[in-house]
Amino acid sequence: SFPEARFHHSVAQSSSHAYIMGGLEINDPTATVYMGQFDEQDKITSWTATTSMPEPKTHHSSFFHRGYVYVTGGMNMSLATPNVVDTVYRAPVQLFTNELGPWQAYGTLPEPIATHAHTIYEGYVYLFGGLSANGLSGFRNSVWRAALLDDGGLGPWEVLDEATLP
Repeated sequence: SFPEARFHHSVAQSSSHAYIMGGLEINDPTATVYMGQFDEQDKITSWTATTSMPEPKTHHSSFFHRGYVYVTGGMNMSLATPNVVDTVYRAPVQLFTNELGPWQAYGTLPEPIATHAHTIYEGYVYLFGGLSANGLSGFRNSVWRAALLDDGGLGPWEVLDEATLP
């Protein structure tokens, strides 16, 4: 069982662990992060708290790349007063414990975005769709990408105008 009921969180997965970050606990966003280790049957049997994000987040997205967990965009306020952000944070995965180290700001997205999705493909992280800071009138059909660098970093985000969602 997961330690707390929540929704609108994000998950990043390394080869041995899953990290569940933020989300809503009833109406309020949280900064808490839990990690679960996969056993030999690829099941997670328990969750452990690890380093919390720098601010509460909900409706964000996350991914794992070369020893870092990344969290992008999202909202950092309650649903009653949503604040869509363009922040990118990352935390190193500690070598022996797999816990997260300290979070650091790691640039920004091309614009504030929430409820978006990521995938990784052939050396890039792609970001799809989302909700802009304009609220419900701001649904996005954009596709952005950033190069995945060998040192665990990201290149600059670029908008792929020819790849907009239908």
